[in-house]
Amino acid sequence: MAGITAPLVFTETLSLNSLQQGLTQLSVVKAAVEGQHVAFVGKVDDRIEIIFVDVTNQANVVRRQVVASEFTIHPTLPLVAFLHNGKLQVYDIQKQQRVSGINFEHPLSFWKFAENEYIILVSDKAVFRWKYNDNSEVRKIFDRHTNFATRRIIDAGMDSKLEYMYILGQQPGENGDVISSIQLYSIERAATQLIDAYQMSFATWKVGNNPKPSTLLVIGTKQGKGSNVGRLSVVELSSGGPETFQKRVVDVPFNDVNDYPIAIRVSEKFGLLHVLSRHNNIFAYELETITPIYHSVINLSAPVVSVTGFEAVGGYNILTADNSVVSIAVNEKTLVPFMIHNGKHDIALKFATRCTLPGAEEIIVRKFEQLFHNDRDYIKAAELAAATPVLRTPESLRLFRSVGNVNGTSVANVYFNTILKNPGAVLNKVETLEISNCAVNQNRPELVEKLLAEKKLTACEELGDMVKRVNPRLAMSIYIQANDCPGKVVQLLAEQGEFDKIINFCTTTNFAPDYVGILRNVITSHSPKTADFAYSLVNVRPYLVEPEKVVDCFEEFGEVENCTKFLFRFLTQDIPENGRLQTRAIEMNLNHTPKVADAILSRRIFNHYDKPYIAQLCEKAQLYHHALEMYDNVSDIKRVLTLIPTFDNEKIVEFCGKLSAEDCFECVQELVKHGGPERVQLATLIANKYSDFLGSDKIIKLFETYRQNGALFYYLQSIVNTSTDPEVHFKYIQAAVRNKQMKDAERVCRDSQYYDPQQVIAFLKEANLQSHIPLIIVCDKHDRIKELIEYLYREKAMSSIEILATQVNPKRLPAIVGALFDLDCPDDQVKKLINNMRRDFDIDALVDACSTRNRLRLLQTWLENRIQNGATDTPTHNALAKVYVEGSPFLERYLKEDKYYDAKVIGEYCEKRNPHLAFIAYEREQLDEEIVKLCYDNALFKNLVRYLLSRADPALWERVLRDDDGNRRKLIDHIVQFIQVEHQSPEDISVMVKAFVAAGLSQGLLDVLEKLIISGGSYREHRNLQTLMVVTAIREAPNRVMGYITVLDNYDAPAIAELAVSHQLYEEAFEIYRRFDVNTNAVTVLIENLKDYKRAYDFAERVNKPDVWSALGLAQLRNDQVAEGIESLIRAGQDNAVQEVVQKCTERELYDELVKYLQMARKTSRDTTIDTELCFAYAKTNRLRDIEDLLTNTNRVDIVVVGDRCYEHNMFDAAKVVFSFANNFSKSALTLVKLGEWQGAVDAARKANSVKTWKVVCFACVERKEFHLAMVCGLQIVIHAEEIEELLQFYQNRGYFEELIQLLEAALSSERTHVAMFTELAVLYTKHKPEKLHDHLDMFWTRMNMRKVLIATEAAHLWADLVFLYDKNEDYENAALTMMKHPAAWKEGLFKEVIVKVGNVEIFFKAAEFYLEYHPLLLNDLLIALSSRLDHTRLVTYFIKADQLAIIKPYLRHVQTMNNKIVNENLNQLLIDDEDYKGLRESIDVYNNFDNVALAQQLENHELLEFRRISAYLYRRNNRWSTSIELCKKDKLYTDAIEFASESRNQEVVQELITYFIENELHDCFSTMLYKCYDLLKPDYVMELAWKHRVTDYAMPYYIQTVKNMNSRMERLEYQLEELKTKDTKQQDEQLAFNPHDHRMAIGYTPNYNSFA
Repeated sequence: MAGITAPLVFTETLSLNSLQQGLTQLSVVKAAVEGQHVAFVGKVDDRIEIIFVDVTNQANVVRRQVVASEFTIHPTLPLVAFLHNGKLQVYDIQKQQRVSGINFEHPLSFWKFAENEYIILVSDKAVFRWKYNDNSEVRKIFDRHTNFATRRIIDAGMDSKLEYMYILGQQPGENGDVISSIQLYSIERAATQLIDAYQMSFATWKVGNNPKPSTLLVIGTKQGKGSNVGRLSVVELSSGGPETFQKRVVDVPFNDVNDYPIAIRVSEKFGLLHVLSRHNNIFAYELETITPIYHSVINLSAPVVSVTGFEAVGGYNILTADNSVVSIAVNEKTLVPFMIHNGKHDIALKFATRCTLPGAEEIIVRKFEQLFHNDRDYIKAAELAAATPVLRTPESLRLFRSVGNVNGTSVANVYFNTILKNPGAVLNKVETLEISNCAVNQNRPELVEKLLAEKKLTACEELGDMVKRVNPRLAMSIYIQANDCPGKVVQLLAEQGEFDKIINFCTTTNFAPDYVGILRNVITSHSPKTADFAYSLVNVRPYLVEPEKVVDCFEEFGEVENCTKFLFRFLTQDIPENGRLQTRAIEMNLNHTPKVADAILSRRIFNHYDKPYIAQLCEKAQLYHHALEMYDNVSDIKRVLTLIPTFDNEKIVEFCGKLSAEDCFECVQELVKHGGPERVQLATLIANKYSDFLGSDKIIKLFETYRQNGALFYYLQSIVNTSTDPEVHFKYIQAAVRNKQMKDAERVCRDSQYYDPQQVIAFLKEANLQSHIPLIIVCDKHDRIKELIEYLYREKAMSSIEILATQVNPKRLPAIVGALFDLDCPDDQVKKLINNMRRDFDIDALVDACSTRNRLRLLQTWLENRIQNGATDTPTHNALAKVYVEGSPFLERYLKEDKYYDAKVIGEYCEKRNPHLAFIAYEREQLDEEIVKLCYDNALFKNLVRYLLSRADPALWERVLRDDDGNRRKLIDHIVQFIQVEHQSPEDISVMVKAFVAAGLSQGLLDVLEKLIISGGSYREHRNLQTLMVVTAIREAPNRVMGYITVLDNYDAPAIAELAVSHQLYEEAFEIYRRFDVNTNAVTVLIENLKDYKRAYDFAERVNKPDVWSALGLAQLRNDQVAEGIESLIRAGQDNAVQEVVQKCTERELYDELVKYLQMARKTSRDTTIDTELCFAYAKTNRLRDIEDLLTNTNRVDIVVVGDRCYEHNMFDAAKVVFSFANNFSKSALTLVKLGEWQGAVDAARKANSVKTWKVVCFACVERKEFHLAMVCGLQIVIHAEEIEELLQFYQNRGYFEELIQLLEAALSSERTHVAMFTELAVLYTKHKPEKLHDHLDMFWTRMNMRKVLIATEAAHLWADLVFLYDKNEDYENAALTMMKHPAAWKEGLFKEVIVKVGNVEIFFKAAEFYLEYHPLLLNDLLIALSSRLDHTRLVTYFIKADQLAIIKPYLRHVQTMNNKIVNENLNQLLIDDEDYKGLRESIDVYNNFDNVALAQQLENHELLEFRRISAYLYRRNNRWSTSIELCKKDKLYTDAIEFASESRNQEVVQELITYFIENELHDCFSTMLYKCYDLLKPDYVMELAWKHRVTDYAMPYYIQTVKNMNSRMERLEYQLEELKTKDTKQQDEQLAFNPHDHRMAIGYTPNYNSFA
């Protein structure tokens, strides 16, 4: 059959061309298909590549470069095995990693993967097997038969049990036939069998009820030569149990005698046997019976290369020679109907039951009825029902239970066993509950767990409830798998104490339980995980429970420790928002565990709590230090300070530093006021640390007020070193003296800079100290020595004076001596004091003190003794010299010989007394300044000249010659007068001359030099002096120069000539050059300085030197005498002025003269510049023939430069000639463009092949409208992406849009296409040819700049194309928005494909609005498609506001499974509006997330009874029993009322209802109540009620039951008493007739419920 009823589907699933679209084409060498994988190996350029693809996921194509071309692929895993140079390696092609490898040196004939873990390797002599996944060695299995020596191996295989292997070999036969045979090998028996067959395949099949599957062998042969009938045989090789498979044989009708099977593939999934013949005939057979199923012929585009089984579709894949893959798959929907249509009902039934295929429902039902009702073969009926989903119903199960056992076997058990034997079968809900109930009743929950683990049961809430009482953990697993009762999962987790799993479960399932209630239960359970669970409630946003509420729960149960743990974890961020919780955390611990609170406050974990409040609590808890830190009011702080028993001084001091100055001082005052060593010490520490902050004056006054002298001393001691307050220092000295701390007083007196010395001195004098050292230190430090000496001398304390001089400050000796002299102290005492000095002091000062008081001679003896004792210090020798100056015959000798005195000091001392002695002193030390001053002041010029010449110091000479103060002239005159040339060294004269030159005393120098040189002497021929004299004359006396240069001849002529030129003495300079034959410089002076070109020409004629002519020529050239200059240069034969000559000739267009000069220069020099300029000069003079001659012969012309210059000067004919010699086709093209030779320009551009050239020629052709030539050029431009923009701009600016589009369209056929081409063409289509845009986008969208095309398409308002681009660009949001904004672009299928891929949820709601407006009938389809991603609450709210809620009722039903509150409530309202009470009841039963009470109140007064009944039901669910029962009584729903009362377990409710029944004479209801609520009623109450209303008969069954229960209890008590009396230790297992826990009445009375209404 054909069409939809065909059982097999033929599809071309893959082709190599489609895989390589847009990629480099692969030249296929080998292709292979195995299972679901296809691979192609081929060459690309000089490399080998493989393309690997999974036919089920063709989007993931793997393309890799490989080395080997020999490969095979795995049928199910992405593995490829390669063989290269004897190395066999297996790779994971997707992960690009090696799996395993091994060496295989045998010649390979055939290989393939087999049974997932093995590779079969067939060499020319043997067959091997390798288990590749454990790197084991290749194992040889058997040798090839000799008959296979010449046959090509085309297939090999192995069975799943690894017991048999085969190889299939073929060789050409006669008349196009082939000779084919199979070598079958038994591994276990090591035996070989040859079989003449065309194809073979193994099959694994379970026969009958065998425990294991059997191995079947399928063989395809032909009946004989010339026959068109084949034969298919199925035999059993290995049995799986006692039942055996009977051999089956069937004929295969081929259409041609040359046809034979080329592939046999078995589908174990469906039990089908597929055969493919050489002529493309396909056959399908049922495996067990070999019944023909289907036969057809398929048309393939190319011959078959290989065939592989494809179990996923129950068929096989065919690889053809054109590298395409065709899939033959089973059509599950039509297989059974096809067989039924062909009358094969048994086979159809077999497939339907075995494979669970549709189409045979009626046959199955009839078969079941036949077996069950007619044949009464209940066992087979059960097996049939178990194998067929259509029969697995509660009705079938009821029938089997009703039958019971057959031959000792339960039919229901057969039913269940049959289902459970099927590996993939699952019991439905009814079956699950039935079998589980039996297991639980037999106390075998492990059976349920086992079946659940094997996925044989359907998890549901009822199953969980059933097993909960015996195995809670198993129940939880069932609840979770059921996924429809999250509340029970949470309840069970809480009961088991697994609180940490509750949050994760609720988050995963989107379930919102009563977390507060759960938390309370967790707290009362005293679980160690309580704090962790509480933290998990607030560790998400938004909070599952507010943190404040969590703390309330902990406080309610007094769980301080867990609450603290919780808060510590939650309050990790110390922020103001957490202040309230921080306060509560500290408060809770202060009230219950102060030590924990102390730790919290000490670690400063929290900083935003209510500090005043916590401070009060800390004070109550006697945590005074923390209270102190938190109080702000100074009164509170002072109070706490008085309460603290022991002080942590460091903390309190630090705390006081945070207070204001006033508050801190008050605290210190409070501490001092209350006294006590500890408090005073603390006050002192505070005062010490914050002295500057509090004010030292206030603190001092405070200590003095309370007479704390010791504290005052220690306070001042701490601040005196840092304080600059004079009062502080004075007070400290005062306190130290008073506390007899003299060392401290001495220290401060010595080190301090801030006290008032007058005040201190006065205090120390008044103190009348035994030791005057502090006073001595102060007076010495503040230079009050005279006052001190007077005081001490008056107090007769010479010893203190001696201490001052010898110990305290020896440097004060001069002052002390002076003060003693002033006090008329005897000389002996002063001498004694001086002689006792052993330390250094200022001797000069002592000398001054003595000399000013006429006591200098008193020191002579002391000084002489010091010198005799070896004193070498300068002051001592100076002092002795001064003593000698006063009158000693040894003075001059002492000044010359002593080397320790200070010459300057002594010289100054002697100047007014004797200048000669001062000169001696100064000269000894070479004190130049002092000597010069002394000589000037005392007119000692002769001594000065002698000293200057002997010193020969340039600096000294510069000093005396620098200032013209009247003495310089006298000095120069004395130099000229007294200089003795013959007695002076040349060095001294040189220093003097240099000094004169440096001082600029040229006139004086000339006078000196004339005396030295002109007047005769040893310096007459001195070259340097002659040069100096001429130079000086040039500068100072130009009129003497000519005379000097004629008289002298030993001077530096070039230097002097240059100097003369610089001083404009040109004639003198010319004369010097002429005398010394420096002709070039001489002519230069004539030209450049004297500007006399005629005299220069005459001079050149006279000397006739080339260098002179060259200098003259260059000068003439620069003086714009170009022709004369060129003539001179030619006479000079100079070729090094080419650049200058070219420049001048170019400026004046003198190209003829330039040609002459360049021709001359070219004779002597082969320079590129010369040839280049000559060529250009020829061009300027239009001598094209000379250009050709020059370029034809040997030359060094820079042709490109010449050509460019000719081009720039519009000499296009010359440029054409030059470029023709240069082979510069680019420039030639440009030149030809200028000459208007368009075709030649294009040809030249083609030779140049330069983008720049192509552009110039193209643009020129466009300007001249030569569009054909412009396209030729443009095609060479657009292949460069970076150049296309300029080309587009040029065309579009001139309005040539059509030509531009034609150009780009032509460019698309180029091999060098790129993104910019397709992009720009698309942009042009949007603007000028929108009708072509869609086809262009459809073909080339992958090769465009999507963003640019999007912008252009949007600007052109091409909405459908814009949507297409957004979709391809995966910008699904904009695609959807565009279709909604422009409905004309909307397409239903496309929109639904796009919208589900959108990431922005807001667009979903816009889509809902759009559909509501434009496509309301399709709205629910859209919403259902988006249901998994929609915010259902928001969506329902929107439709409520739009008053269109009813339109989305199907959607609400679809998403109600999510148990969303607003969805449930609004759907319930719709059901109410539709008066669908059944739907409403089902809704509220299944989905409980809605406001039960509100709905009950709404339905309470509904006009329909069923809705009021639902109201009562809702009240019951919320434990509002009274309201529920009242509604039932109102509507006379007494059955419901009794049921509700029984469920309430509330005696008050039950008594109220039974009273109502009695009072209203509803005796049947009264009796029923006694039955249903037996355990909730008291016998005395019932008896009284029955007696009052005379209904004892109706109560009699209740009495009977009550009496029976009482008797049973009595009997049991008696029995127990008997046991106690006899002390029988044996346990009795006797079962009692009465069960006290069974509250039902044990009589056979059944109330008449029908009378209730």
